[in-house]
Amino acid sequence: MKRAPDSTHPIPRPDPNQPPAAQPTEILLAMLLWGEARGEGLIGLRAVAQVVANRARRGGWFGRGWREVMLKPYQFSCFLPDDPQAAWLLTPLAHGTPETWQKCLYVAREALEQRLPNMVGNATHYYAVSIPAPRWAKEMTFVRQIGRHRFYE
Repeated sequence: MKRAPDSTHPIPRPDPNQPPAAQPTEILLAMLLWGEARGEGLIGLRAVAQVVANRARRGGWFGRGWREVMLKPYQFSCFLPDDPQAAWLLTPLAHGTPETWQKCLYVAREALEQRLPNMVGNATHYYAVSIPAPRWAKEMTFVRQIGRHRFYE
């Protein structure tokens, strides 16, 4: 991990005056990771980032490119307007630790630079085990569970 931020090297973060769609791609992906898997550590963050990467690579229904995939309506619950933490995404340091946000940024950079270790194969879906299995899970192939997420292709 890179050195701790100081006043000369502040941690990049979302602009709270702009919606998610107006954020730079790296920040948008870090927001997604923070919203979807901030409690999962590096391995869980990387696994979720790999799902986004797999969708961006596959294209088609998922969208074209990172931004379109991340912002496609109803694909990532953290971006849903009725998700209780959606408003927190713009101010992650006010709702979590700088260390957690820094990990999300680190993994976002790994993903965008295609340096992620692939732990979930071609998985394009996941869900948190804290909710009942979605209908789509019955029609897909289970890949593995990492932390509190189950991954499917």
